[in-house]
Amino acid sequence: MGVSTCPRCGAEYEYGHDGDDSFTSVSVTYHDDDRDDFAASICQDCGDELLADLTTEVEA
Repeated sequence: MGVSTCPRCGAEYEYGHDGDDSFTSVSVTYHDDDRDDFAASICQDCGDELLADLTTEVEA
């Protein structure tokens, strides 16, 4: 297990490879664009908020 700091809120969260870790990983892929794809991990609480905001915007 490792510990990382959420870049969004500054909280620390644990991560590892056992599948029971509470954090959110988001990948972004730009299609037909010269920008570089990227991935970021944030704590579960920020992940829930971010995904709720994104889902609301997509449904609107």
